[in-house]
Parts: sequence; C-alpha cells; structure tokens
Amino acid sequence: LFPDTDQCIQRLAFSYSILPSMHLSGDFIDYFAIDEYRVGFYLADVAGHGCSSAFVTLMIKNYMDRLRRRFDHGSDNVLLRPDATLASVSQELIALNMGRHLAMVYGVIDTSSQSLRYALGAHYPPPLLMKEENANCTVMPLEGRGLPLGVFPDANFNVIEIQLPSDFLLMIASDGLMEVVKGNSLDEKLILIQQWLINGTHSPSAMLQRLDLPKDAPLPDDLAILMIRSCK
Repeated sequence: LFPDTDQCIQRLAFSYSILPSMHLSGDFIDYFAIDEYRVGFYLADVAGHGCSSAFVTLMIKNYMDRLRRRFDHGSDNVLLRPDATLASVSQELIALNMGRHLAMVYGVIDTSSQSLRYALGAHYPPPLLMKEENANCTVMPLEGRGLPLGVFPDANFNVIEIQLPSDFLLMIASDGLMEVVKGNSLDEKLILIQQWLINGTHSPSAMLQRLDLPKDAPLPDDLAILMIRSCK
C-alpha cells in the first residue's frame, strides 16, 4: 500500500520511514502526482496502534485513491483543496462509525509557482521547513493545528499557502517522534530536531540514526517520518 520511497516526482524528491510500535502501523504516508505540475502528499496518524488502527489506514488510502480517480475523471477538484480534503476524509470516517479519530496533514505543492498549500488536522509536531540560502540553513515550523478528523461532523479546516524557496527540505513526522526524542519538554525536543536538520540530518534514515532507538524494545508509539525536498 505504501508508495516507493526515494523517488522524484515533478522535481520533488520524496523519502520516508515508518516504524510500527507493534506488528502493524496506524501511521500512513502517501504522495502522488495530481497533474503535470501539482503533487499531493499526506501523513495520517490514527489514534492507537496495532491491527484496528492499521485497518483505518486502509480506509484512508482507499478513500484518497477515490478522490484521485474523481479528479482524473473531472468529477470534482477536492484533491486540490487541502481544507476540503481533510473535511471529506473526516466525514467519511464518521459515516463509517469506526470508533477511531486521527491526525492528518495534507498538502499540495505547485511546482510551476513554487508554492505549498496545506491543511492540518490536530497534527503535531508541526511540519518543519528548512531553507538553504547563501550557504545558510534556517528551519521554520509551519503554522496551523486544526481539529482531529473523525470526531466533529461540522469540523472545518484552514488552508495555508506559502512560497517555497528554490532549495528546501520539508519534514513531516507523526507524534511518535516526540515520544523518542530526548528532552524535558516538547519545545526542547522540537528545537533539537530543528538543530539536527540544520546540521545535515536530511533523510529519514539519518533521523532514525540520530534517535539511537533501542533494538530490543518496542516503540511507545508508531513512528513515521516523511521528507520532501527539491531535486535537480
């Protein structure tokens, strides 16, 4: 069900790692070309872990594929509107009465205008955007938080649009990352992750090496890391 990692779509390089806390993961990642210059991506984090949460990720994958087919057939353009996409997934989850809610980030990168439109649904930690300008790196947490999906029938989500620099790296992770980063507070952990990015931790595998995870103990939560960067 997962996309191939380390692939380039519309001059954007995608890579990811997912580590389940049990045999199956409640975290899910996908990315795809929408048309000749727009690319969609999402990270969904279903509450809990194990088989029941993994089953919800199957529903999300199936529903997002349906939105893609509807766009391809000209039925609607929900896929281009991150706020409407999250609202649609949330309503579908409520209608199926699966007893699960989730956090999700969905974004659309327009490579012709070098812009990103995204919406967040109770997603934490915030996506981190690293800019490389004049040999200097800066990392900026993206704004937004939003409501969880699958809880409130009338939930609305905000869409945010930003310009992307020519050289950038965007990292999106599930909250399982914050469970394994050492630190006394969430803010302290977030600052440490930003410093790792500035110091050259530019792939999911390199981020996992930084974490130095125990090899003989289960993770406290599912862990998913998605990185998107410009490629030549």
